[in-house]
Amino acid sequence: MKNLFISIPILLFLIACEAFDRISENVPLGEAITAQVLTENQSGTNVVVIELDRLPYHIQRFKETQAQIDNTPEGAATMFLLAMHIYRQYPIEGSKALITACGGVATKDANQASNATNRFEGRALLDAEYARIIEQLQRYPNLANAYFKGATPTNGYIPTQPFKIEFPNKQVNTGSTKVFVRTEGAASDRPIRTILVNGKWRVDEYSSVLSGIQ
Repeated sequence: MKNLFISIPILLFLIACEAFDRISENVPLGEAITAQVLTENQSGTNVVVIELDRLPYHIQRFKETQAQIDNTPEGAATMFLLAMHIYRQYPIEGSKALITACGGVATKDANQASNATNRFEGRALLDAEYARIIEQLQRYPNLANAYFKGATPTNGYIPTQPFKIEFPNKQVNTGSTKVFVRTEGAASDRPIRTILVNGKWRVDEYSSVLSGIQ
C-alpha cells in the first residue's frame, strides 16, 4: 500500500507530461455513429450485443454514441471500453471520455483533481482510479481491443466489423447491475458494475476489465 501511494504521484506526473506533449492533438470529428443494443440467441442463451458501425474518437461523437445506448447497463459498460480505446490514440480526448463514462464512487468534483488532464465538465476520476487505468493501458497496449468480437491473441487483437461487444450474463442487485463482457484475452468473462445516474447508466467499478490479457 505504501508503494502504491508513492507510485501514484509519479504516474500522475508522467501522465501530465504526456498530456503537455500532446496538448495540440488534433482529434478528427469523424462521421456520425450508429450504435445498437441487440439480443442474439447463441447456443440457447440470450446474449446482449452492442453493435457499432464505427468507433468514436472525438468527445462529441463519444457523447452522441453514449446517448444511443446508455439506457442499458451493457451500453454503459461499452462506453467505458470505448473510452479506453480512445485513450490509446488520443490521451487527452480519452481522459474526457473516461470521465464521461463513469459515475458514482469512481468520480469526484473536478476541483479535487491533482492534474489538469483528469478534469472534464466539472468532474474527475479519483486520482488512484485514474492512475490505475492509465497504468494498465500502458502496460497492455491491446487491452482496449481485447473486448471487441473477433479480437484474439493470435490475430493481434484486431476486431471484426461491424464492431461488436458481447455481454453473455448480468447480475441485477439493489442499486446496481453487474454485466459480464466477453473477451478472448482471458479465460472467463469479466464483470463491470454499473449504476443509474440521473436516469442514465454509468460505470461504477471496472477493475476486472483492467486485468492483463494473454
